[in-house]
Amino acid sequence: MGTHFFLFVIFAVVLTEVELAKITTPETTLDSPVPHHQPDKELEAPSPNITIANIISTSLYTEYHGPDNTIDGDTFSSWNPLGEEYFITFELSERYTVSGINLLNQGDYTHDVTKFKLEASNNLDSWYLGGSVDDVQAGTHEWQSFDGFTASGKYLRIIFTETYSGYKPWLSELSFSGHTGKYVFLCYCVMKFSIKTHIFTKSSIYI
Repeated sequence: MGTHFFLFVIFAVVLTEVELAKITTPETTLDSPVPHHQPDKELEAPSPNITIANIISTSLYTEYHGPDNTIDGDTFSSWNPLGEEYFITFELSERYTVSGINLLNQGDYTHDVTKFKLEASNNLDSWYLGGSVDDVQAGTHEWQSFDGFTASGKYLRIIFTETYSGYKPWLSELSFSGHTGKYVFLCYCVMKFSIKTHIFTKSSIYI
């Protein structure tokens, strides 16, 4: 028999999003959009897991067609903004990292969104770009889903930059998917015990 034996211990280590960001997340600025995957053109009812607490600000809109219509669950209501800039600023229930957006156009081509971008903030003063999309399908009233976003914050601002015809957007529904930023890693700790010295030594491997 050798003079050493090994004791393997497995336990979970929870890292906060701040700690994880230091080792996995590159800094993102307003000049560095994040690539996204192609939309699922016929996505049925999505299951978003990010809770919207409030709508902070938005473009002017016509009566009965405010931004609340984008999160009311009614696919036949719509947000009909006025002016030349079209955006909605949401307050989330807590700080999230958004990785996906689900969007439902009106489906009339004329007012269907084809491009948008997502910004995030923790204080409503400093904003950074969390991703953009330039291939939203027009002429369909089916859910479309886009992922690959990295927008982390308490507040989200979605800006609609283009419609199919150049007219103002009419948007039926909108939702977000992501996580609160806490990750669980398995840590394999190998403890080596020396019979001669009666001393434990330990090394850890994160996966």
